[in-house]
Amino acid sequence: MADTLKKRPSKIGIIVNPHKRGAEEAVPELRDVFEREGMEVRFDTNGAQLDLGNYANTSGEVMEWADFVISLGGDGTLLGTARAMSTTGFFRPLCGINIGTLGFLTCATMGELDKVAGALANGRYRLSHRGLLEVSAEVEGKGRVEQSWLALNELMVGRGARSRLVKIEAAIDGEFLNNYHADGLLVATPTGSTAYSLSAGGPLIAPESEVVVLTPICPHALSVRSLVVGWNSLLRLKPLECEDDVFLTIDGYQVTELRRGMAVSVKRSNSVISLVELQDGSFYQTLRKKLRWQGSSVA
Repeated sequence: MADTLKKRPSKIGIIVNPHKRGAEEAVPELRDVFEREGMEVRFDTNGAQLDLGNYANTSGEVMEWADFVISLGGDGTLLGTARAMSTTGFFRPLCGINIGTLGFLTCATMGELDKVAGALANGRYRLSHRGLLEVSAEVEGKGRVEQSWLALNELMVGRGARSRLVKIEAAIDGEFLNNYHADGLLVATPTGSTAYSLSAGGPLIAPESEVVVLTPICPHALSVRSLVVGWNSLLRLKPLECEDDVFLTIDGYQVTELRRGMAVSVKRSNSVISLVELQDGSFYQTLRKKLRWQGSSVA
C-alpha cells in the first residue's frame, strides 16, 4: 500500500496547531522553506494569525486549494486534519511535521524541514495509503442511521465521567462474539494500533495489513484479550446498560452519547488517507526509534 510518486506539488496548504510550543517560530520557517523550493503556501486561520503576511483561509478552503497538506503539531493535529478532510471530502496527501511529543504518524520534525521540502520538490517520497473505518450510530429496530463518521485511528465505546464499568455486546458479520464488561471497547485500524489500542494491550500491526483489532479497555475478566479480524468484517457494538453515560469517541474526539436502544456499526470505508513518508524512513524504523527498541538491552 506504499508507492513512489514523482509528482511535484506546486500548492502547499498548512494546518497549524497554535497551542503547540514552538508553533509561532515554526510558521514563518515553514513558509520560507517551501517558497524557496518554488511552492506556493497558504495557511489556515490559525497559521495566518502567526504569519501576518499570509491570507487567512478556513481548513476546508486550504484543502480544496492545495495539492498537498502539511499538519504542524503532533499526532493529534494530524488526526484533526484527517477528520477535516473526511468532513470536506478533499482527501489530499498529508504530511505531518512534529513539534509535539511522540509523533508516531508524522513524517519529520522541524529540524528536517529542508529535507521534506526537497523530497516533495524532487519526488523523493512515498505515499502510504491508510484505510478508514466508517462508523455509524443507529437506532435499533428503526433502521435509521442517526449520524456517521470516518475513523483513521480508532473508535471507542466507553464510559463517560462516571467510574462504573460498561457492558457492550459485540457481533461480527451478524454472529454474536461476546458481552464485554470493561471500561470500554476499542476498534482500531492498523494505523491506530500504535495509539490507544497499544496502551490498552493491543498488538502492533503493520499499516499495510488489511485487518482491524478489537481491544477491551481494562476488562473485568482477565481471559478477555484483543481480537484481530478481517478488514471487510462488519462489526456491531451495542451498550447493554445505558443508565450511566456511554459515549462514542472517534480518534480521541467524543462525537455522541449513546442513548438507550442505540448501537454502533463499523465497516470498511471506501475512502483512504494518504500519508507522506520520506524514502529514508519506514514503519519499522519508526517502531525502533519511537519505542526505543534496543535488541536484547533495556532502553
